[in-house]
Amino acid sequence: MRPNNLHCYWCGNPATSYDHIPPKGFYSTKLRNNLIKVPSCMEHNSGFHCLDERMRFYVQAVAENSVGEAAFADATLRGLLKPEAPGLLKKILVSMRPALADGQLGVCSSVQAGDVEKFSERLARGLHFWHYKTFLKGKISLANTHIVHPNVDVRPAIVALEEMVPNLKTGDITNDQVFRYWYGKTVESNGEGFLLKAVFYESVGFYVMSVEVDEHPI
Repeated sequence: MRPNNLHCYWCGNPATSYDHIPPKGFYSTKLRNNLIKVPSCMEHNSGFHCLDERMRFYVQAVAENSVGEAAFADATLRGLLKPEAPGLLKKILVSMRPALADGQLGVCSSVQAGDVEKFSERLARGLHFWHYKTFLKGKISLANTHIVHPNVDVRPAIVALEEMVPNLKTGDITNDQVFRYWYGKTVESNGEGFLLKAVFYESVGFYVMSVEVDEHPI
């Protein structure tokens, strides 16, 4: 379906389609009911296809509920074996290495540079537009509970952000075993902000904050 006289939630250009926030690939076909859709241009919809495939793998690989584990074992891994997906499979296999987590030996995989940032920004921009019908502005910062930089401890930032979550609104939830979120406006010392906490499969948390700096403070 093509939106008429609407503009892309990200760039403001004329919309040519609707983008699902989060991408519908995170839901099994039986759970794709009443998903959130925002108007988008081609670049900010189909242009994210490869990003969606990578992020679905990363997120489902560390999912801690049965829905995420089943989706990973079924559709996601099966999709990696398709003839058109050798590049992604090769990148994942090459990046895998042994790792210790809570004293347990396991396997970790490197995430392609910029993927978490772009995906997090997409969630924030899409859900901001869905609720406020305006474009998200300001400098964006983020944290993630599972996908982290090996030399950066994000736990203090997450603790600080969690203290703000009780003041947020609960988002429109279609299936909380797949995705749920909290959102709201915040008031910062240097301007107005927007905070999003999004959780996939009841475990993998994305925190995104945008602050529109007041360039002419009183």
